[in-house]
Amino acid sequence: MEKMAKDSNLFPDQVTYNTLIHMLSKHGRADEALEFLREAEARGFQIDKVGHSAIVHSYCKQGRIDEAKSIVNEMLSKGCSPDVVTCTAIVDALLTGLCRHGNSLQAREMMNVSEEDLWTPNAISYSVVMHGLRKEGKLTEACHVEGDG
Repeated sequence: MEKMAKDSNLFPDQVTYNTLIHMLSKHGRADEALEFLREAEARGFQIDKVGHSAIVHSYCKQGRIDEAKSIVNEMLSKGCSPDVVTCTAIVDALLTGLCRHGNSLQAREMMNVSEEDLWTPNAISYSVVMHGLRKEGKLTEACHVEGDG
């Protein structure tokens, strides 16, 4: 970006930042995507829920659930409320990340408190958690997931 500004006298805009955030996130470079999100905000741009969700998904794929949760909390504190589609994508990414890294019981607990808070579990959410529990050998818990939500 510095080269772009220096050599061509071109400066990044909202579209530039969104594109960089999405591409870096897609290729597993969430930390760099987050740096660009911070830079964009420092320059007065507002990154939307889709940009935040891309970073969350990237962190989840890496098993970095705490970072993903932090971005979701930050997003909500900024008033960047996810719509149903974005919320489902974030939650499913978190659930998948938790289950993929042996934390299926934490994912199950997340579903148990979900309806009181922000989202309602769907068939994909239940399937992800049941699959994670099954992979961890927790068959009894897997059989009872749907009845708990």
